Amino acid sequence: VIELPPNEASNVLNFVLKDDATNTWYDNNNSNFSVSLRAEEGGSSSHVEVLPKQLCDKWAWVRWDFQGRATRSEQQANTDYDLGVEEMTSLLAKGRALDELWSVAESKWKYSDYREKVIRSTLGEEWLAKGEANK
Repeated sequence: VIELPPNEASNVLNFVLKDDATNTWYDNNNSNFSVSLRAEEGGSSSHVEVLPKQLCDKWAWVRWDFQGRATRSEQQANTDYDLGVEEMTSLLAKGRALDELWSVAESKWKYSDYREKVIRSTLGEEWLAKGEANK
């Protein structure tokens, strides 16, 4: 744990690594490694990794299953898919773990339970209403 006094606190921690045994320095492609120490305004980070297509496909399926596997047009299916990707991206931006999303996508954690326990508290009622409006 690195603790910085408030007057020395920074938004970013820049560093390189050194292996003392071999006296070898490691950097990030001739630059410092950099770790953000503060979330952007609004409590979320602006960087969200690219979601694997397989995860997006599985997430779309568990959402469709949750909604009762209704018959829908291709356009509606695409809209639902995009909402699922937006949902996962928003969850990651709010600090939820990618492994957690995989657990839901692979039905290790029921989407209905995850929705109530995590999505409701993390993204709020407005998000849930947005998903309901798209049915």
